[in-house]
Amino acid sequence: MDSNVLSHLRSLLVRCVAPCVIVASGAFLFQGAGRYTVFDDEAFSSRRYVLPTDELIDALRHRVEPDPPLYYLAVHAWIRIWGIEPLAMRSLSILFFVAGLLALRSAAHAWFGPAAARWALLLCALHPLHLFFGFAARWYALMFLCSALLLAASGRIRRALITGTQPTASAYLAWVISAAMALYTNYFAPCIVGLTWLALWGRSGRDPKHRRSLIVAAALVVLLYAPWLPTFWHELAAFPRIERSIGAYVVCAARTATALATGNLADPGGLRLDDPGAWWVWLPAAGAAALLGLLVLQRRRELAGMLFIAGGSFLAGVVTLSMIDKYVMTFSAAAVLLVAGALAAKCPAGGAATHAGFGVNGPVIPAGAWRCRSAMLLLALTWIGCAANLVRERDWSSVRWLDPFESAVADVASQRGPNDVIVATHPSVRYYCGLLHARHIEGPVSERIAAWRAAYDSIDAPSAALAEQLAARQPPPRIWLIETAAIGSDAEALASFVSRLAPTYLRVQETRLAPDPAAARKDRLDPRFVHPTHRIVVKRLDAIDATDE
Repeated sequence: MDSNVLSHLRSLLVRCVAPCVIVASGAFLFQGAGRYTVFDDEAFSSRRYVLPTDELIDALRHRVEPDPPLYYLAVHAWIRIWGIEPLAMRSLSILFFVAGLLALRSAAHAWFGPAAARWALLLCALHPLHLFFGFAARWYALMFLCSALLLAASGRIRRALITGTQPTASAYLAWVISAAMALYTNYFAPCIVGLTWLALWGRSGRDPKHRRSLIVAAALVVLLYAPWLPTFWHELAAFPRIERSIGAYVVCAARTATALATGNLADPGGLRLDDPGAWWVWLPAAGAAALLGLLVLQRRRELAGMLFIAGGSFLAGVVTLSMIDKYVMTFSAAAVLLVAGALAAKCPAGGAATHAGFGVNGPVIPAGAWRCRSAMLLLALTWIGCAANLVRERDWSSVRWLDPFESAVADVASQRGPNDVIVATHPSVRYYCGLLHARHIEGPVSERIAAWRAAYDSIDAPSAALAEQLAARQPPPRIWLIETAAIGSDAEALASFVSRLAPTYLRVQETRLAPDPAAARKDRLDPRFVHPTHRIVVKRLDAIDATDE
């Protein structure tokens, strides 16, 4: 076949990859948004999403949620139009994530060129972390978008400095706007914004005009964020004082690295021979990490800025013990750009190599080409193993998306009497109780949201005070108690509630759902929580008088 025809076909294939990858990623996100459980953080925050705007802002100012208001205001407006159903509520995040893919592609092109842009898009769209947190009805996807926009603006400024031209005012303006958006999305954003600013300052080469522009940009960002600064400082002051130990830092670093590599689709195990976890994922992942580390080290001068941003974010999260799986979305864009740059950057000497339209174009030394091919293969094997776990719905590091709250609530509702009371610690129980009630309303969205809100608020958390309230009035004939994993204080409140009810109520039925074989390991790694052997336990408590009758 003529070489020109081959070249044209290859070029056409490369151009088709981007839209195909975006469509495939978006399709998974949409089906996942409708299929997987609305987990605890989503369910807890959903109660704020339906508040009137002034009450919402006031709740965030009083730190009912540990987040700034941008995402809350956006999803508040979205839910008023589309409703509180899982797919409707989560679809805004999917739009943010897809927009973030396009922004990250632009950022990679600005920082490292077209080959890196193709790699960044592929890695981000298929990353297990993004495939689940990308559709969550929380700030994660919006923060990913803001980070990508910030890196794209930074890349434009950096490229202008490298080529010896003056960065445009529009590039600085884009940087200011994206930085302010990030600050109003998550409280870890000051770290990302600060590291990005320092990376640009270091690239300025003592250019006084550029440094003045950076100082002005920083001042504008602070000015835009000034209305929320008092709340930010109060949030920092109220940050939980976690016991700092070597073990705590190791666990935090391991959880962050696990999320960066495999999202929630690979159980790390107990680091013992009798509990190896998803070894078919972690063996190739370790090899890929080692080779990518060598590539970054080899190309450290070209990758220094992105290594500073991604590595600094990782270290800051570990040092403050604030970085857990979902919060990795704050800097996953920078981490992916670092990997894309390592795979696609040019080496100083050697022959030419091309990897299926996504690899190295330009002179590379043979060792560099070998490392690139091997890293790509091992990374592919890692994520193929994650895909196998996804299909099997087993060996996940977190199974919160598989908790059968909806079916448990539906089963209770089918047996519940008109005067029965439901008591639960988990916000997902409240969410699905509200959803079950709202689905019977045939009116407009506002009426369904009002019905959902009323049913959500009717579910009490167990406590000694609640037990006394139930005893003080006409005791309900039956109490449905739905138990889940809980922080230590909630577990104590639950035990107190059950002990107070013991003289007047008898447990007549207990249903255990979703066995959790890793419960003991989770208790050991995170002793703040109590992890039962089953993810959900439904208990039916009947009043003794009613039982006698």
